[in-house]
Amino acid sequence: MTSCRKKGDITPPDFDFHASQMNAQQVVSTLQDIVYEAMALSGDVYDGNGTVTIGQCPEITLSKADSSSTYPAKLVIDASSGCLWRGHTVSGTITLTLDKALTSGNATLSGNVSQFKIDQATLNGQLTFQMGSAQKPFANCSVACTNFSVSAQDYETLTFSSLSAARTQTEGDATTVKTGGKAALEDDVFTITVSGEGQSADGINFGISTDTPLTRSMDCRWIALGKITIEAGPGNGYIDFGTGACDNQVTIKVGGEEKTVMLR
Repeated sequence: MTSCRKKGDITPPDFDFHASQMNAQQVVSTLQDIVYEAMALSGDVYDGNGTVTIGQCPEITLSKADSSSTYPAKLVIDASSGCLWRGHTVSGTITLTLDKALTSGNATLSGNVSQFKIDQATLNGQLTFQMGSAQKPFANCSVACTNFSVSAQDYETLTFSSLSAARTQTEGDATTVKTGGKAALEDDVFTITVSGEGQSADGINFGISTDTPLTRSMDCRWIALGKITIEAGPGNGYIDFGTGACDNQVTIKVGGEEKTVMLR
């Protein structure tokens, strides 16, 4: 026995819909963190030729076709065997192309993500990272996601036709991997602004924007501060990630009702 719903029968977005948005934003921010760490670790030791591999979880390899070739270079983030990364369970492989040296400034990193998993969520879609200046390539950068989906068994699939995030480093810029190793990343703090639009598995069109910039610290597994506004017809609302404490409590408001939920 099968059934279907007319478009007009779609239920307005509720707390579950907004919780899906909350989880999706957390997952995308974690993906940014993974790519940021991969670039910071490999980019700071890469001399421009050959291959460098960082044997950690996930394993990171930055390479050119041969030792004499010019850019582009290939960045592979390999967690195919599954592992724990900063409190998150990750699996799968991401392959991205770096168009020029980070020291050239405004380098672009792009590629597809296919079946990459972060905790319970599966990610698919196109990514483009625009890095910052030659002096500070990681301090100011942005990511654009196209036809990007985030799905999990315990919440609905969200497909972003477009999703962009601008990331600005506010703390930790004085310490680098060259001087302090991987531990130098622990004090890095970023503010993130986001905007985008997409559709839920139920056919609900939505738009998101940053009411208050998000705060993302590399020593905290959750977004600790910031507010995202969701526009989805009668289900308009917001997600408030808190006031700066590193905890997993988030406030969701839909219409005139509020509810506290927990991040993973």
